[in-house]
Amino acid sequence: MKTEEIPTYPPGPFYAVQKTAYMNQRVWNMYLREVLKPELDSPSVLLADNLKCHVSKKSYKIMRLMYSGAFLQPLPANTTSVLQPLYFGVMGPFKSMCRTEWIKEGKVVTAAEKRLAMIKRAIKVWNDMKEDTIRKSFEKALNTSSIPQIWRHIISKLISLARLFRIVLNLAQ
Repeated sequence: MKTEEIPTYPPGPFYAVQKTAYMNQRVWNMYLREVLKPELDSPSVLLADNLKCHVSKKSYKIMRLMYSGAFLQPLPANTTSVLQPLYFGVMGPFKSMCRTEWIKEGKVVTAAEKRLAMIKRAIKVWNDMKEDTIRKSFEKALNTSSIPQIWRHIISKLISLARLFRIVLNLAQ
């Protein structure tokens, strides 16, 4: 993505440009400061996988300085696939719907046209996602027997704390 293309993209989503397609500290910091801020109520717990930039000292500092009563909590190592319900319950259907939309589209030629088409496709598909699909993915993930007993206990305690302190659980990608 070229920086000069960003003004041509649909308003609403957050766009960031970097050399690789992977999350890095700069983009994650932007997410914490600009995207998460209006969405996060305190007190809250932000659950994140163990990607280095997610659990860096800088990330903890941003959370401490910007969000009074909000905490960054990494998931236990090697548990993302079973503890992060968005992986299968939402992202799988999202990717499938994106492929379906891509097949319906007309041909685009240039790289810039392809990027814009992909962005518009992702926005359309996300807007078409049913809230119930997301809710059910959380319910399924939090009640699954594939989670070891100790982690079910920990999740149960987190949910109890969330209810007790009215914590909003925000699961990060």
